Amino acid sequence: MKQTYSISITLLISLLCLTACEQKCHIVMRNKQGGINWHSIHTLSATEQDTLNRVLMTEIQYDDSVPDFSRALLVSEAKNYDDMDINSFAVYTKPYTVKNPRTEKHIEKMAIWCTKDATYLAQIHKMHWNKMYFRNSSKMCIRDSKTRECYYIRHCIDYPMDSTFWINSIAGEWITMVDVYPPLPKECTKIDIICEDKELEHIDGTTGWVQQQEHRGISTAALQMQQSKMDFKETIIIR
Repeated sequence: MKQTYSISITLLISLLCLTACEQKCHIVMRNKQGGINWHSIHTLSATEQDTLNRVLMTEIQYDDSVPDFSRALLVSEAKNYDDMDINSFAVYTKPYTVKNPRTEKHIEKMAIWCTKDATYLAQIHKMHWNKMYFRNSSKMCIRDSKTRECYYIRHCIDYPMDSTFWINSIAGEWITMVDVYPPLPKECTKIDIICEDKELEHIDGTTGWVQQQEHRGISTAALQMQQSKMDFKETIIIR
């Protein structure tokens, strides 16, 4: 029996060539003399083929649809709102929850949906306590790494902008927040995710803010390939 090798997607462009046979896509590794190493043929699954198509694209492949991310419920509105008064913040519950992403890298807790009408950037956050506060800034933007054109956030699904709010959930849960931006041009294949807002003041009686992470030169295709990480997983409370 011939041995089949699993080949890393990251090596495809430099090491592999493609061939079609019986309407199936194959990855073929060539030897040093340029001949095909028939012991190294790996038939692509549908998922792998879609991944390969996205990686090799020089333009954005627009998504046809976006999941329904709206799940959170407003428990109480902000009262006499004050940035430094935790008792004045709005309170939400039942956020959009997902499975444990099982990674420490923030970039691997993100996914993007690019449509012709808008761009949806989802980020996963861990609930370290049953109640945590968050804030969305209108100074957040997606920047085209090549042209330096900035596309500023329009809104965050379910949650307010430029004001701090509470989310009630369960410690240990993983929740998702989704920011909506203008549509990206097809040629925008590398992006920077940055925040131009000033550093927030520490609020007395709290553990402080998590530092906003910026990312540069990210492949939009790579973020699109992480969409499955945002599949909804309902929280089941056992009493």
